[in-house]
Amino acid sequence: MGTVDNLIISIDSNDKVNSYILSYTPQGKGFVCHSNHDAYSFNGSLNITPVEIDLNEILAQRTAVIQIVILICDWENGQHGAWHLATANCTPGFIQSVTVNVYYEVNQFNQLTMGDYVTLDGEIVSGTGSSGSPGGSTPILMLDDDENVYVQCEVIIDSFQNLGILGIEENWLRNNLWYAQKLFDFLNPELFSPKAKEFAIQAMRDQMSGYSINLFEGFLNHLLEENPFKIIEIDCNQIQKWQALAQHIAPQSIQNKIDNLPSSFFNNFEIQSLEDANGTIVNLDYFGVNISNLPNDPNTGQQFNPDGFLDYIRRHFNNFIEGSTFEPYCEISSMCETETNLWNSSNPLSSIIYIDIPMDDGVVICSKYANSYWYFMTLNAPYTGNHPVSGTRQFGYEQNSNGSYNFFVRGVDRFESNIAENLAYVIGNGNPFFGADNLWSSFQQKINQFVNNNSGSSNIIPAITNRPDWNKIEQVLNGEKSTSEIGCD
Repeated sequence: MGTVDNLIISIDSNDKVNSYILSYTPQGKGFVCHSNHDAYSFNGSLNITPVEIDLNEILAQRTAVIQIVILICDWENGQHGAWHLATANCTPGFIQSVTVNVYYEVNQFNQLTMGDYVTLDGEIVSGTGSSGSPGGSTPILMLDDDENVYVQCEVIIDSFQNLGILGIEENWLRNNLWYAQKLFDFLNPELFSPKAKEFAIQAMRDQMSGYSINLFEGFLNHLLEENPFKIIEIDCNQIQKWQALAQHIAPQSIQNKIDNLPSSFFNNFEIQSLEDANGTIVNLDYFGVNISNLPNDPNTGQQFNPDGFLDYIRRHFNNFIEGSTFEPYCEISSMCETETNLWNSSNPLSSIIYIDIPMDDGVVICSKYANSYWYFMTLNAPYTGNHPVSGTRQFGYEQNSNGSYNFFVRGVDRFESNIAENLAYVIGNGNPFFGADNLWSSFQQKINQFVNNNSGSSNIIPAITNRPDWNKIEQVLNGEKSTSEIGCD
Protein backbone atom coordinates (compact mmCIF):
# COMPACT_ATOMS: atom_id res chain seq x y z
CA MET A 1 0.00 0.00 0.00
CA GLY A 2 1.40 3.39 -0.96
CA THR A 3 1.88 6.58 1.01
CA VAL A 4 -1.25 8.52 2.01
CA ASP A 5 -0.92 12.32 1.96
CA ASN A 6 -3.20 14.67 3.89
CA LEU A 7 -3.19 18.45 4.00
CA ILE A 8 -3.98 19.97 7.40
CA ILE A 9 -4.80 23.68 7.62
CA SER A 10 -5.43 25.81 10.70
CA ILE A 11 -5.91 29.56 11.01
CA ASP A 12 -4.98 31.17 14.32
CA SER A 13 -6.39 34.36 15.85
CA ASN A 14 -3.72 36.44 14.09
CA ASP A 15 -4.76 35.15 10.66
CA LYS A 16 -1.56 33.12 10.49
CA VAL A 17 -2.10 30.02 8.41
CA ASN A 18 -0.37 26.91 9.67
CA SER A 19 -0.45 24.14 7.12
CA TYR A 20 1.27 20.80 6.85
CA ILE A 21 1.47 17.81 4.56
CA LEU A 22 1.15 14.64 6.66
CA SER A 23 2.38 11.60 4.78
CA TYR A 24 1.54 8.21 6.26
CA THR A 25 3.72 5.37 4.98
CA PRO A 26 2.28 2.06 6.21
CA GLN A 27 4.69 -0.69 7.14
CA GLY A 28 3.79 -4.33 7.40
CA LYS A 29 0.00 -4.43 7.54
CA GLY A 30 -0.37 -0.68 7.96
CA PHE A 31 -3.75 0.08 9.49
CA VAL A 32 -5.12 -3.24 10.72
CA CYS A 33 -8.92 -3.28 10.96
CA HIS A 34 -10.15 -5.84 13.44
CA SER A 35 -13.22 -7.98 13.04
CA ASN A 36 -15.51 -5.79 15.13
CA HIS A 37 -15.04 -3.00 12.54
CA ASP A 38 -14.53 -0.25 15.12
CA ALA A 39 -10.98 -1.00 16.22
CA TYR A 40 -7.78 -0.48 14.31
CA SER A 41 -4.07 -0.12 14.85
CA PHE A 42 -1.36 1.56 12.79
CA ASN A 43 2.13 0.42 11.90
CA GLY A 44 4.25 2.77 9.85
CA SER A 45 5.94 6.15 9.70
CA LEU A 46 4.59 9.70 9.65
CA ASN A 47 6.41 12.46 7.79
CA ILE A 48 5.30 16.05 8.44
CA THR A 49 6.26 18.82 6.00
CA PRO A 50 5.22 22.50 6.48
CA VAL A 51 3.76 24.13 3.37
CA GLU A 52 2.82 27.72 2.56
CA ILE A 53 -0.83 28.66 1.97
CA ASP A 54 -2.04 32.12 0.88
CA LEU A 55 -4.98 33.08 3.12
CA ASN A 56 -5.98 36.03 0.93
CA GLU A 57 -6.20 33.77 -2.09
CA ILE A 58 -8.37 31.32 -0.17
CA LEU A 59 -10.77 34.04 0.98
CA ALA A 60 -10.84 35.68 -2.44
CA GLN A 61 -12.20 32.43 -3.85
CA ARG A 62 -14.87 32.39 -1.13
CA THR A 63 -13.86 28.86 -0.23
CA ALA A 64 -11.63 27.25 2.34
CA VAL A 65 -10.03 23.95 1.43
CA ILE A 66 -9.18 21.38 4.08
CA GLN A 67 -8.11 17.78 3.63
CA ILE A 68 -8.93 15.36 6.41
CA VAL A 69 -7.20 12.16 7.42
CA ILE A 70 -8.26 9.02 5.64
CA LEU A 71 -7.77 5.67 7.35
CA ILE A 72 -6.16 3.04 5.15
CA CYS A 73 -6.74 -0.45 6.49
CA ASP A 74 -5.49 -3.95 5.82
CA TRP A 75 -8.27 -6.31 6.80
CA GLU A 76 -7.42 -9.44 8.71
CA ASN A 77 -8.42 -11.42 5.62
CA GLY A 78 -5.71 -9.67 3.59
CA GLN A 79 -7.91 -7.20 1.69
CA HIS A 80 -7.24 -3.47 1.63
CA GLY A 81 -9.81 -0.85 2.52
CA ALA A 82 -10.24 2.78 3.45
CA TRP A 83 -12.64 5.11 5.23
CA HIS A 84 -12.77 8.85 5.39
CA LEU A 85 -13.98 10.65 8.49
CA ALA A 86 -17.43 12.25 8.74
CA THR A 87 -17.94 15.11 6.31
CA ALA A 88 -19.30 17.14 9.22
CA ASN A 89 -15.74 17.23 10.49
CA CYS A 90 -14.89 19.39 7.50
CA THR A 91 -17.26 22.11 8.69
CA PRO A 92 -15.58 24.78 10.84
CA GLY A 93 -17.74 27.05 12.96
CA PHE A 94 -20.69 28.63 11.23
CA ILE A 95 -19.85 27.44 7.71
CA GLN A 96 -22.59 24.97 6.87
CA SER A 97 -22.23 23.91 3.25
CA VAL A 98 -19.66 21.22 2.55
CA THR A 99 -18.75 19.40 -0.63
CA VAL A 100 -16.32 16.51 -0.34
CA ASN A 101 -14.32 15.51 -3.38
CA VAL A 102 -13.00 11.97 -3.17
CA TYR A 103 -9.87 11.33 -5.24
CA TYR A 104 -8.56 7.93 -6.30
CA GLU A 105 -4.97 7.89 -7.55
CA VAL A 106 -4.78 11.30 -9.28
CA ASN A 107 -8.24 11.33 -10.82
CA GLN A 108 -11.40 12.65 -9.21
CA PHE A 109 -14.05 9.98 -9.66
CA ASN A 110 -17.07 11.46 -7.90
CA GLN A 111 -18.35 13.97 -5.38
CA LEU A 112 -19.69 13.23 -1.93
CA THR A 113 -22.07 15.57 -0.14
CA MET A 114 -23.15 15.15 3.46
CA GLY A 115 -24.70 11.75 4.08
CA ASP A 116 -24.39 10.59 0.46
CA TYR A 117 -22.47 7.66 -0.95
CA VAL A 118 -20.18 7.52 -3.94
CA THR A 119 -20.61 4.71 -6.46
CA LEU A 120 -18.00 3.41 -8.87
CA ASP A 121 -19.02 0.83 -11.47
CA GLY A 122 -22.28 0.34 -9.64
CA GLU A 123 -20.72 -0.43 -6.27
CA ILE A 124 -20.75 1.79 -3.20
CA VAL A 125 -17.17 2.83 -2.54
CA SER A 126 -17.58 5.81 -0.23
CA GLY A 127 -19.56 6.85 2.81
CA THR A 128 -19.42 8.87 5.97
CA GLY A 129 -18.30 7.64 9.38
CA SER A 130 -17.73 8.97 12.89
CA SER A 131 -14.60 10.72 14.10
CA GLY A 132 -11.71 8.38 14.60
CA SER A 133 -13.58 5.22 13.66
CA PRO A 134 -14.50 3.42 10.45
CA GLY A 135 -17.69 4.38 8.69
CA GLY A 136 -19.68 1.18 8.61
CA SER A 137 -18.92 -2.51 8.42
CA THR A 138 -17.28 -2.43 4.98
CA PRO A 139 -14.48 -0.26 3.61
CA ILE A 140 -15.42 2.52 1.23
CA LEU A 141 -12.75 1.65 -1.29
CA MET A 142 -10.78 -1.47 -2.12
CA LEU A 143 -7.13 -0.70 -2.89
CA ASP A 144 -4.36 -2.58 -4.60
CA ASP A 145 -0.74 -2.31 -3.49
CA ASP A 146 1.01 1.03 -4.15
CA GLU A 147 -2.22 2.90 -4.82
CA ASN A 148 -2.93 6.22 -3.15
CA VAL A 149 -6.20 7.77 -2.06
CA TYR A 150 -7.10 11.02 -0.36
CA VAL A 151 -10.16 13.04 0.54
CA GLN A 152 -10.57 16.77 0.11
CA CYS A 153 -13.24 18.84 1.84
CA GLU A 154 -14.17 21.99 -0.01
CA VAL A 155 -15.88 24.26 2.50
CA ILE A 156 -18.12 26.85 0.87
CA ILE A 157 -19.16 29.91 2.84
CA ASP A 158 -22.84 30.14 2.00
CA SER A 159 -24.79 30.26 5.26
CA PHE A 160 -24.53 32.26 8.48
CA GLN A 161 -27.98 31.37 9.76
CA ASN A 162 -26.94 29.93 13.10
CA LEU A 163 -25.37 33.25 14.08
CA GLY A 164 -28.85 34.57 14.78
CA ILE A 165 -28.38 37.57 12.50
CA LEU A 166 -30.59 39.28 9.94
CA GLY A 167 -30.59 38.50 6.22
CA ILE A 168 -29.08 41.88 5.39
CA GLU A 169 -26.30 41.11 7.83
CA GLU A 170 -25.68 37.74 6.18
CA ASN A 171 -25.35 39.46 2.81
CA TRP A 172 -22.95 41.99 4.29
CA LEU A 173 -20.73 39.18 5.59
CA ARG A 174 -20.76 37.49 2.17
CA ASN A 175 -19.41 40.68 0.65
CA ASN A 176 -16.88 41.28 3.43
CA LEU A 177 -15.15 37.93 3.76
CA TRP A 178 -12.09 39.37 5.46
CA TYR A 179 -14.33 40.63 8.23
CA ALA A 180 -16.25 37.34 8.28
CA GLN A 181 -12.97 35.57 9.00
CA LYS A 182 -12.21 38.04 11.82
CA LEU A 183 -15.67 37.41 13.24
CA PHE A 184 -15.21 33.64 13.02
CA ASP A 185 -12.17 33.88 15.33
CA PHE A 186 -14.49 34.80 18.19
CA LEU A 187 -17.17 32.18 17.59
CA ASN A 188 -15.26 29.12 18.78
CA PRO A 189 -16.83 28.26 22.17
CA GLU A 190 -13.69 26.36 23.15
CA LEU A 191 -11.63 29.57 22.99
CA PHE A 192 -13.97 32.47 23.73
CA SER A 193 -17.00 33.09 25.89
CA PRO A 194 -20.56 33.87 24.70
CA LYS A 195 -19.88 37.50 25.66
CA ALA A 196 -17.05 37.55 23.13
CA LYS A 197 -19.47 36.36 20.43
CA GLU A 198 -21.97 39.07 21.37
CA PHE A 199 -19.19 41.64 21.31
CA ALA A 200 -18.02 40.53 17.85
CA ILE A 201 -21.52 40.57 16.36
CA GLN A 202 -22.21 44.02 17.80
CA ALA A 203 -18.91 45.22 16.37
CA MET A 204 -20.04 43.88 12.97
CA ARG A 205 -23.23 45.91 13.24
CA ASP A 206 -21.22 49.00 14.14
CA GLN A 207 -19.02 48.34 11.12
CA MET A 208 -22.11 48.14 8.89
CA SER A 209 -23.07 51.56 10.22
CA GLY A 210 -19.84 53.06 8.95
CA TYR A 211 -17.11 52.34 11.49
CA SER A 212 -13.89 51.13 9.92
CA ILE A 213 -12.57 47.61 10.32
CA ASN A 214 -9.23 49.02 11.38
CA LEU A 215 -10.96 51.00 14.13
CA PHE A 216 -12.65 47.83 15.39
CA GLU A 217 -9.40 45.89 15.35
CA GLY A 218 -7.57 48.72 17.11
CA PHE A 219 -10.26 48.94 19.79
CA LEU A 220 -10.16 45.19 20.35
CA ASN A 221 -6.38 45.17 20.65
CA HIS A 222 -6.54 48.05 23.14
CA LEU A 223 -9.17 46.17 25.13
CA LEU A 224 -7.00 43.09 25.33
CA GLU A 225 -3.88 45.06 26.25
CA GLU A 226 -5.79 46.68 29.08
CA ASN A 227 -7.17 43.37 30.32
CA PRO A 228 -5.91 40.26 28.47
CA PHE A 229 -8.56 38.11 30.19
CA LYS A 230 -11.45 40.27 29.02
CA ILE A 231 -12.92 37.65 26.70
CA ILE A 232 -11.84 34.53 28.58
CA GLU A 233 -14.50 32.61 30.48
CA ILE A 234 -13.15 30.41 33.30
CA ASP A 235 -15.19 28.47 35.86
CA CYS A 236 -14.41 30.24 39.13
CA ASN A 237 -15.48 27.26 41.27
CA GLN A 238 -12.74 25.13 39.72
CA ILE A 239 -9.89 27.58 39.08
CA GLN A 240 -8.07 27.08 42.40
CA LYS A 241 -8.19 23.31 41.99
CA TRP A 242 -6.92 23.60 38.44
CA GLN A 243 -4.14 25.79 39.80
CA ALA A 244 -3.16 23.02 42.23
CA LEU A 245 -2.87 20.54 39.35
CA ALA A 246 -0.97 22.98 37.13
CA GLN A 247 1.54 23.64 39.91
CA HIS A 248 1.92 20.00 40.96
CA ILE A 249 5.51 18.69 40.97
CA ALA A 250 6.27 15.02 41.40
CA PRO A 251 7.96 14.29 44.76
CA GLN A 252 11.63 13.36 44.78
CA SER A 253 10.82 9.70 45.43
CA ILE A 254 8.92 9.58 42.12
CA GLN A 255 11.75 11.30 40.27
CA ASN A 256 14.28 8.90 41.79
CA LYS A 257 12.26 5.93 40.54
CA ILE A 258 12.02 7.40 37.05
CA ASP A 259 15.76 8.11 36.92
CA ASN A 260 16.55 4.48 37.72
CA LEU A 261 14.14 2.78 35.35
CA PRO A 262 15.45 0.88 32.30
CA SER A 263 15.42 2.70 28.98
CA SER A 264 15.28 1.85 25.29
CA PHE A 265 17.55 2.81 22.40
CA PHE A 266 15.19 5.64 21.45
CA ASN A 267 14.04 7.21 24.71
CA ASN A 268 13.97 7.12 28.51
CA PHE A 269 11.22 7.57 31.06
CA GLU A 270 10.64 11.28 31.61
CA ILE A 271 7.84 13.39 33.05
CA GLN A 272 6.11 15.58 30.46
CA SER A 273 5.59 18.96 32.12
CA LEU A 274 2.73 21.31 31.34
CA GLU A 275 5.14 24.21 30.78
CA ASP A 276 7.27 22.38 28.21
CA ALA A 277 4.35 21.31 26.02
CA ASN A 278 3.79 22.98 22.64
CA GLY A 279 -0.01 23.12 22.45
CA THR A 280 -1.54 26.55 21.89
CA ILE A 281 -4.49 26.06 24.22
CA VAL A 282 -4.71 24.54 27.68
CA ASN A 283 -7.44 22.09 28.60
CA LEU A 284 -9.12 22.70 31.97
CA ASP A 285 -11.84 20.13 32.55
CA TYR A 286 -14.04 18.60 35.23
CA PHE A 287 -16.34 15.59 34.81
CA GLY A 288 -18.30 14.59 37.90
CA VAL A 289 -21.15 12.50 39.28
CA ASN A 290 -23.12 13.56 42.36
CA ILE A 291 -23.90 10.57 44.60
CA SER A 292 -26.56 11.11 47.25
CA ASN A 293 -26.59 7.44 48.30
CA LEU A 294 -23.46 5.32 47.87
CA PRO A 295 -23.87 1.97 46.08
CA ASN A 296 -23.41 -1.52 47.46
CA ASP A 297 -20.29 -3.57 46.82
CA PRO A 298 -21.43 -6.26 44.33
CA ASN A 299 -18.99 -8.73 45.92
CA THR A 300 -20.25 -8.39 49.51
CA GLY A 301 -23.66 -6.75 49.23
CA GLN A 302 -22.54 -4.16 51.81
CA GLN A 303 -22.73 -0.43 51.14
CA PHE A 304 -19.46 1.22 50.13
CA ASN A 305 -18.03 4.05 52.14
CA PRO A 306 -16.56 6.80 49.90
CA ASP A 307 -12.95 5.62 50.28
CA GLY A 308 -13.96 2.07 49.47
CA PHE A 309 -15.92 3.05 46.37
CA LEU A 310 -13.02 5.13 44.99
CA ASP A 311 -10.66 2.22 45.64
CA TYR A 312 -13.07 -0.10 43.82
CA ILE A 313 -13.16 2.27 40.83
CA ARG A 314 -9.36 2.38 40.71
CA ARG A 315 -8.93 -1.40 40.85
CA HIS A 316 -11.66 -1.95 38.22
CA PHE A 317 -10.88 1.16 36.18
CA ASN A 318 -11.51 -0.33 32.74
CA ASN A 319 -15.08 -1.17 33.79
CA PHE A 320 -15.72 2.56 34.19
CA ILE A 321 -14.50 3.86 30.83
CA GLU A 322 -14.98 3.30 27.10
CA GLY A 323 -12.62 3.94 24.20
CA SER A 324 -9.30 3.33 25.99
CA THR A 325 -7.82 0.80 28.39
CA PHE A 326 -5.56 1.39 31.40
CA GLU A 327 -3.14 -1.39 32.37
CA PRO A 328 0.07 -1.61 34.44
CA TYR A 329 3.11 -0.89 32.26
CA CYS A 330 4.47 -4.14 30.81
CA GLU A 331 6.21 -2.91 27.65
CA ILE A 332 9.48 -3.74 29.45
CA SER A 333 8.94 -7.25 30.76
CA SER A 334 11.19 -6.84 33.80
CA MET A 335 8.86 -4.08 35.08
CA CYS A 336 5.56 -5.86 34.56
CA GLU A 337 5.17 -7.74 37.83
CA THR A 338 6.33 -4.80 39.95
CA GLU A 339 3.97 -2.31 38.30
CA THR A 340 1.05 -4.75 38.35
CA ASN A 341 1.43 -5.49 42.04
CA LEU A 342 1.91 -1.83 42.90
CA TRP A 343 -1.19 -0.63 41.03
CA ASN A 344 -3.34 -3.33 42.62
CA SER A 345 -2.03 -2.61 46.13
CA SER A 346 -3.62 -0.40 48.78
CA ASN A 347 -1.10 2.38 47.94
CA PRO A 348 -0.40 2.72 44.19
CA LEU A 349 1.95 5.72 44.53
CA SER A 350 4.64 5.63 41.78
CA SER A 351 2.84 2.91 39.79
CA ILE A 352 3.19 3.31 36.03
CA ILE A 353 0.16 2.79 33.78
CA TYR A 354 0.05 2.15 30.04
CA ILE A 355 -2.98 3.65 28.27
CA ASP A 356 -4.15 2.14 24.99
CA ILE A 357 -5.46 5.23 23.19
CA PRO A 358 -6.76 5.00 19.59
CA MET A 359 -3.96 6.07 17.22
CA ASP A 360 -1.57 7.31 19.94
CA ASP A 361 -0.88 5.41 23.16
CA GLY A 362 0.40 7.02 26.34
CA VAL A 363 1.90 6.33 29.76
CA VAL A 364 1.19 7.97 33.13
CA ILE A 365 2.58 7.66 36.64
CA CYS A 366 0.67 7.90 39.93
CA SER A 367 2.47 10.91 41.42
CA LYS A 368 0.24 11.55 44.44
CA TYR A 369 -2.11 9.32 46.42
CA ALA A 370 -4.53 9.69 49.33
CA ASN A 371 -7.66 7.76 50.30
CA SER A 372 -9.87 10.39 48.64
CA TYR A 373 -7.91 10.98 45.40
CA TRP A 374 -4.90 10.17 43.25
CA TYR A 375 -2.93 12.05 40.59
CA PHE A 376 -1.69 10.84 37.20
CA MET A 377 1.17 12.72 35.50
CA THR A 378 1.99 12.08 31.84
CA LEU A 379 5.25 10.36 30.87
CA ASN A 380 7.48 9.88 27.88
CA ALA A 381 8.24 6.16 28.02
CA PRO A 382 10.18 3.49 26.10
CA TYR A 383 8.22 1.70 23.37
CA THR A 384 5.31 4.15 23.58
CA GLY A 385 6.97 7.56 23.18
CA ASN A 386 5.27 10.75 24.27
CA HIS A 387 1.83 10.82 25.79
CA PRO A 388 -0.28 12.94 23.38
CA VAL A 389 -0.84 15.56 26.11
CA SER A 390 1.31 16.87 28.96
CA GLY A 391 -0.14 17.62 32.37
CA THR A 392 -1.74 16.24 35.51
CA ARG A 393 -5.12 14.61 36.11
CA GLN A 394 -6.87 14.01 39.43
CA PHE A 395 -9.39 11.26 40.24
CA GLY A 396 -11.25 11.45 43.53
CA TYR A 397 -14.28 12.51 45.50
CA GLU A 398 -15.33 15.57 47.50
CA GLN A 399 -18.10 15.75 50.09
CA ASN A 400 -20.78 18.43 49.79
CA SER A 401 -22.43 20.36 52.62
CA ASN A 402 -25.61 18.28 52.21
CA GLY A 403 -23.71 15.05 52.83
CA SER A 404 -23.63 13.89 49.21
CA TYR A 405 -20.40 13.16 47.34
CA ASN A 406 -19.05 14.29 43.99
CA PHE A 407 -16.90 11.61 42.37
CA PHE A 408 -14.90 13.24 39.60
CA VAL A 409 -11.99 13.43 37.21
CA ARG A 410 -10.32 16.83 36.87
CA GLY A 411 -7.49 17.67 34.48
CA VAL A 412 -5.08 20.34 33.30
CA ASP A 413 -3.11 19.50 30.16
CA ARG A 414 -1.84 20.69 26.80
CA PHE A 415 -0.99 18.91 23.59
CA GLU A 416 2.65 17.84 23.54
CA SER A 417 2.82 18.75 19.84
CA ASN A 418 1.29 21.77 18.13
CA ILE A 419 1.02 19.73 14.94
CA ALA A 420 -0.92 17.03 16.77
CA GLU A 421 -3.17 19.75 18.19
CA ASN A 422 -3.88 21.10 14.69
CA LEU A 423 -4.61 17.61 13.43
CA ALA A 424 -6.96 16.93 16.34
CA TYR A 425 -8.64 20.29 15.72
CA VAL A 426 -9.52 19.26 12.17
CA ILE A 427 -10.61 15.72 13.07
CA GLY A 428 -12.57 16.97 16.09
CA ASN A 429 -14.50 19.61 14.15
CA GLY A 430 -12.97 22.46 16.12
CA ASN A 431 -12.52 20.57 19.40
CA PRO A 432 -9.01 19.08 19.58
CA PHE A 433 -9.86 17.47 22.94
CA PHE A 434 -12.87 15.56 21.59
CA GLY A 435 -11.23 12.20 22.36
CA ALA A 436 -10.60 13.09 26.00
CA ASP A 437 -14.09 14.56 26.33
CA ASN A 438 -15.60 11.31 25.08
CA LEU A 439 -13.43 9.24 27.42
CA TRP A 440 -14.26 11.20 30.57
CA SER A 441 -17.92 11.48 29.60
CA SER A 442 -17.97 7.68 29.52
CA PHE A 443 -16.36 7.74 33.00
CA GLN A 444 -19.30 9.82 34.25
CA GLN A 445 -21.87 7.61 32.59
CA LYS A 446 -20.33 4.35 33.80
CA ILE A 447 -20.09 5.55 37.42
CA ASN A 448 -23.66 6.84 37.32
CA GLN A 449 -24.91 3.56 35.86
CA PHE A 450 -23.00 1.47 38.42
CA VAL A 451 -24.34 3.47 41.36
CA ASN A 452 -27.95 3.29 40.26
CA ASN A 453 -27.67 -0.42 39.40
CA ASN A 454 -26.28 -1.26 42.85
CA SER A 455 -28.87 0.26 45.21
CA GLY A 456 -27.35 3.74 45.13
CA SER A 457 -28.59 7.08 43.86
CA SER A 458 -26.69 9.52 41.65
CA ASN A 459 -26.87 11.93 38.74
CA ILE A 460 -24.36 13.27 36.25
CA ILE A 461 -22.98 16.77 36.85
CA PRO A 462 -22.75 18.88 33.65
CA ALA A 463 -19.18 18.69 32.39
CA ILE A 464 -16.96 21.77 32.59
CA THR A 465 -14.48 22.28 29.74
CA ASN A 466 -12.57 25.56 29.53
CA ARG A 467 -9.92 25.83 26.76
CA PRO A 468 -8.25 29.25 26.91
CA ASP A 469 -5.06 30.23 25.15
CA TRP A 470 -2.13 29.04 27.27
CA ASN A 471 -0.31 32.36 26.99
CA LYS A 472 -3.34 34.21 28.33
CA ILE A 473 -3.87 32.05 31.41
CA GLU A 474 -0.40 30.68 32.23
CA GLN A 475 0.42 33.29 34.87
CA VAL A 476 -2.88 32.69 36.67
CA LEU A 477 -2.43 28.91 36.64
CA ASN A 478 1.12 29.08 37.97
CA GLY A 479 0.14 31.55 40.70
CA GLU A 480 2.02 34.59 39.40
CA LYS A 481 -1.26 36.47 38.99
CA SER A 482 -4.36 36.42 41.17
CA THR A 483 -7.55 34.70 40.07
CA SER A 484 -9.18 38.12 40.42
CA GLU A 485 -7.49 38.93 37.10
CA ILE A 486 -10.04 36.69 35.39
CA GLY A 487 -12.98 37.88 37.46
CA CYS A 488 -12.79 35.15 40.12
CA ASP A 489 -12.70 37.06 43.42
